[in-house]
Formats: sequence, structure tokens, C-alpha cells
Amino acid sequence: IFGDIMKFSIFLRALTAIFCSFTLSMEAAIDYQKVYVANSGSDSVSVINTATDTAGTPISAGQSPTALAVTPDGTKAYVVNNFSGTVSVIDTATDTVIKTVDVGDNPTALAVTPDGTKVYVASFDFISGSVSVIDTATDTVTKTVGVGDNPIALSVTPDGTKVYVVNGDSDSVSVIDTATDTAGTPIPVGQSPAALAVAVTPDGTKVYVVNQFDGTVSVIDTATDTVTKTVGVGDNPIALAIATVISDPIRVIIDLIRYSPIKIQKGILFRSN
Repeated sequence: IFGDIMKFSIFLRALTAIFCSFTLSMEAAIDYQKVYVANSGSDSVSVINTATDTAGTPISAGQSPTALAVTPDGTKAYVVNNFSGTVSVIDTATDTVIKTVDVGDNPTALAVTPDGTKVYVASFDFISGSVSVIDTATDTVTKTVGVGDNPIALSVTPDGTKVYVVNGDSDSVSVIDTATDTAGTPIPVGQSPAALAVAVTPDGTKVYVVNQFDGTVSVIDTATDTVTKTVGVGDNPIALAIATVISDPIRVIIDLIRYSPIKIQKGILFRSN
């Protein structure tokens, strides 16, 4: 059986090499030609051509653009204009603003769903926070969702079913159901969750939120939308990122064979008790 496993391992390694070669070929065929930069001090967006690393004439936007996001298909860029209370929609083919969408006062952050059909824009409306939902097909606001005070960051789950909104002044996270665009009772987290400080794991099972004043990170289970653990970190944490570490695929296969109830013996599969 060990010989069979070794043959299977060689086959898997060859298959992995072919897959990696195919992936690199696909990446080489994709044009990564533009980088969009929000210039908050000059009310504009610069576009960098990555082939030449040069920028052309900036695109005029609203007052104090502070955040932007590009749709998954790369056809549009959405720019949050903090002082204007608007979102500029840029056609990436022509690099022109094709529409300006009114949202809440002092918008600060935005996120596009994985399927590219919606853009969620967090706004600090002084009295209470809100999230505007933009339909990318029409570039109009279809709904405004009430959340906590000073929503400063948000993140969409990989399956696009939920949006997690960090409420900086109410020490909580609101969860928006993207099917209904409604939010339930906010999830309490630590003190003063920070901007640039919320991330969903690639498998969508957990959300990590940095709490700036507490020096902690709250871990939210997305199945129950509850904090399952609070992790102490350093002083004044303000950002985080998730790295995916992939184990040796051959070791994974061997472990699956070793611990699986399906056993191999002399070329015959049988189930062990």
C-alpha cells in the first residue's frame, strides 16, 4: 500500500505542477493595467498605468474622496466623497465619472459584493450611522440600512450573504443580511473598533475586529454572529490582515487516507468500524 501511496503522491505533484503552470498562464493573460488613487486633498482620482507606472490627468470627483472600490469585473470604480455625501461612479474603460450618487452624510467606507451587484456605503450621519445600498445595474440607492454610531469599516463575506459593519462610536458590529438588506441587533465588541480593522476569513466562518482602545481583537462566529473569543494584542492596534497558509497537499492526502474510515488494502476499498 505504501508503494501505491507514493505513486499517488507523484501523480498529485505532477498534477499540482500542471495546475500552477495553467494558473500562471492565466494570470499572464490578464491585464492589470490601472491603479485608482483617491486624492482627498485635491478632490480627484488619479489613474496609474501599471505598464508605464505613470498617471494621466486626474479625474474630478466630489469633495474629499476617502475610499474607493472596483467591481469584480473591473468595469466600474466607486469613489466615496466624504464631504459631499456622494459616491462618484467611474467607467474604467473611459476613466470618466458617469454618475454621482447621493448617499448619507460623511460617507467613510464602502465594499462591493463578490457578484458585483451591490455596493454598500457606510456613512456617519452625526445623529446615527447608516449604510446605503447601491444597485450597480442602475447606480441608484435602493435602500438605506440603519446601523450603529460612526460606521467606519465594513467587509462582505465571500459568499456575499452578509456585510459586517464596524460601528466605531458604539463599540459594536452590525450585520446586514444582503438578501433583505436589513440589520439585526449589533454585536458588542471591544472599545473603539478601528477603521481598516475588520476582515472575514476566506472560508467565511469567522470575522476578526480590532478594538483600538482595548488592545484586543474580537473573533465573531459568522454562523451565530456572536463573539466567541477576545484576543489580547499590542497597544493601540489599528489594522489587520488575514494570510492563508496552505499545508503540503501530499501530507493532507496521506493524513486523509490514514484517518479516513475508508481503508485501502490490496487494491480493495472497505469501511472500517
